[in-house]
Parts: sequence; structure tokens; C-alpha cells
Amino acid sequence: MGSLAMTKAREQRVKNSLERTRVKLKQRSIELESAEKALIREREDLRAERAEAIALLQVLCEQYGETDWEPDAQLAWVIEHKLMEPIMRRVAKLLARLGAAEQPSRAVRPPKTPAAPPPAPARPRLRAVDPLVHRAKVVPVQGREGGTEYRVICTCPNWYRLVPTQAEGWRIAQEHEQDGTGRALRQSAR
Repeated sequence: MGSLAMTKAREQRVKNSLERTRVKLKQRSIELESAEKALIREREDLRAERAEAIALLQVLCEQYGETDWEPDAQLAWVIEHKLMEPIMRRVAKLLARLGAAEQPSRAVRPPKTPAAPPPAPARPRLRAVDPLVHRAKVVPVQGREGGTEYRVICTCPNWYRLVPTQAEGWRIAQEHEQDGTGRALRQSAR
């Protein structure tokens, strides 16, 4: 009878140990599921941010850089090689032109006479600055509640607005481009 009682007690200890292990595994499973959901949300947020960044880079590259890059390219590479390099080439050309315009050539310089002051260097002609060009796009982004929203993006400082439908986004983009002052986005921004 004593060995039967020991066997039942041992069996009960094993059952209790298994139950504790099962409860721990269940808690760990719940923790892992919540961590997985958080990672999925974070990944979706990163994808939405990347889509916005790509849309803005496409607009900027159309205006100031080169557009021959794939949307899945690394953003740092696109910024460096397809946006900054063309801008820096333009800046270097402008600086070279300004440097050449500021230094008069020796053949044009009149002979120096002690009574006459030296001629003033030629002033570079300033080009009229183009007014700010508004180029708007409508890009789908994932909303916070899981639905799709649309972001109106423009090259001007008032560059975005979230809207519920693509049609409304294009309507606002058209108004914004035609207005020229950016009021269409400022007035309706959330």
C-alpha cells in the first residue's frame, strides 16, 4: 500500500509539473503573438513611410535630378547618385560661370594709366528666378485602422495632405497646382 501511495504522489507531482510547464508555455505563446503583431504593425508603418519617401523622391528627381531608378532601390543611393550628384553638377557649372563672369579677360582690359581708375569687373547678369512650381501626386498609404488612405504630395513647402479617396486627392492636387499659392492644401489640411 505504501508503494501505491508513493506512485500516486509521484504521478501527482509530474501532473502538477506538466501543468505549470503548460501554463508557462501558454503565457510565452501569448507574449510571442503580441510581439509578432507589434512587428507586423511596425513593418507596415515602415512600408508606408518608404512609399511616401519614394513618392517625394520621384517628384524631386523629376524636377532636379535623374529619374532612371527603380522604386526598390536603396533610398540613400537614390538620394546620393540620382538627386545630389546632378544638383552638385549644376552648382559646379553655375559657380564656374560666375567665376568666369567676375574675372574680365586680359584682352578686354584697357591699358593702365595712372590717372584713370581701373575698370570695374563685369557684374554677372542675374537670371529671373522661376516661381515655385507645384507638382502634386496622390500616393496610396496604409491608414492607422488598416484601411487605405491617400496622401497628396507636392514639391512646395505645403507638401502633403491625407484624404480618404483617390478622387478627392486628385481634386485637391489639381486645385493646389492651379492656385499656385498653396492655399488648397493649407485650407483643407487636417
